[in-house]
Amino acid sequence: MMIPIILTINRDSDRFFVEKLYRQYRKNIYASAFKILKNREDAEDCVHDVIQTVIRHVSAFREATPEGVPKLLAVFTRNTAINIYRKNKKKKDHESMLPFDVDSIRTDDQGQDPLLIAINEERKQKIVKILTEMDPMYKDVLVLRVQHGMTNREIADILKISENAVSVRLHRARKILLQESEAEYHET
Repeated sequence: MMIPIILTINRDSDRFFVEKLYRQYRKNIYASAFKILKNREDAEDCVHDVIQTVIRHVSAFREATPEGVPKLLAVFTRNTAINIYRKNKKKKDHESMLPFDVDSIRTDDQGQDPLLIAINEERKQKIVKILTEMDPMYKDVLVLRVQHGMTNREIADILKISENAVSVRLHRARKILLQESEAEYHET
């Protein structure tokens, strides 16, 4: 809620001015932000950030013409929303959408020989290490395919990419997994 923040403004005239702007334009700010962000919480954060910008630059808004205030707010809103969008995209690009389940990685125990069980466990840990370090773009399609048994069509629908892109990413993910596994093997 913005009103408590607005109430912290020291000068009464500034406080009343910002509160008036907030009440008059908050729906427009929210609607503009939502068009860019497509997310209610992010649009609300954008409204909050824009009003805080208004508080910091209250003199510029006071000096603006009545027609200039909505234009200033539109510029601030668009820039703030784009910054939030970029920040979220950057964060999403660096985080994998799906965690993988270590226990779902199966290594066939070839008999009860403790040495073979230990080798399989070591192999499993190497796969976990490779998956942890893999680019989320490739890891996500691999996890959806292997762990969740989804088809390329289902993966494409979830990730909002083409089936061809899913095929390419799966191929590259498998290639990375194979190359890294071979590199680990040759190191030992």
